[in-house]
Amino acid sequence: MKTSIDCLEMENRFRELLPHLDEKAIERLLGFFAPLADAKLREPQTGLVMITARDAFGEKFHLGEILVSVGEIELSGIQGHATVMGDDPRKAVLAATVNAVCRHPEAEQRLASFRAELEQIAAAVGEKLARERNLIASTRVNFDSMAPEEM
Repeated sequence: MKTSIDCLEMENRFRELLPHLDEKAIERLLGFFAPLADAKLREPQTGLVMITARDAFGEKFHLGEILVSVGEIELSGIQGHATVMGDDPRKAVLAATVNAVCRHPEAEQRLASFRAELEQIAAAVGEKLARERNLIASTRVNFDSMAPEEM
């Protein structure tokens, strides 16, 4: 059986990448777990969640509500649950599936393949973010250097 630390690291890595996944990547990742056919899937739901924060004095206050999608799945009696920001039920289903599979005793081989695919996606996302950072940096204006010239 997988170690919980190993699964926890993989789930954390997955959560970092989840906002960057497009529909094609989500379907590809869900395909790794398709053979676990006894999955009982509850229809994903959307709802609102109140965001609460603390001010500088430690007092709680409400920032407002955000839209979330909730996914729940059961694989051989092992439940997976996930809540993701936004109206994206497929991401919620994928996150719930990863949550359940991480604790599924028969899914170690699929999890290894999933982890390898996740690293390929991470590399592609890293390259995309680097390109975006470079593009943003190329448009940066340094206002400190725009001092009037002395005559």
